[in-house]
Amino acid sequence: MEHFTDRLETLIHEKLVCYRQLTALLEADRQAILAMDVDSLWRITTKKNEIARQIERLRCKLLEVLDLQGIVHSMEPASFRLSTLVSLLSKTRDRARIEAMKIAIDAQKDEIQGLASENKRYINDYLKVVGDVMSTIVKMSGQDQYAFSGKICEGRESNHFIRAKV
Repeated sequence: MEHFTDRLETLIHEKLVCYRQLTALLEADRQAILAMDVDSLWRITTKKNEIARQIERLRCKLLEVLDLQGIVHSMEPASFRLSTLVSLLSKTRDRARIEAMKIAIDAQKDEIQGLASENKRYINDYLKVVGDVMSTIVKMSGQDQYAFSGKICEGRESNHFIRAKV
């Protein structure tokens, strides 16, 4: 039984490390978005995809450990939940350690979700600015038009500095 829980702990710890790496990459992602560094965004995206695949492999390994121990779990890698895994373990000191790691992973996932949401907002803001600049360059008549003062103006097209869809 000790070997079983040690193996679970090791795999769950590796999963936590992956989520921490993902958090760091999302923070780097934000910096690349703000700097408009597309090359860095591609490199970071590649690394994020590698970590996602690693997390998937860890899920499979955790399920294999349960199978080898003869624990019926009815989970697939896509439906894997640490809370289900914890509930399958008998109440021991080992379960408490695994449950603590599960809580740490859940906190890390919450942070990841917040960072991803924030990064998405930054990208949408950036794309809006690009769209506004492009509409100014091609002088789209359907867009709101801005004067040199930065205010939306009424009047002739020649008095307009920028046009943007609001």
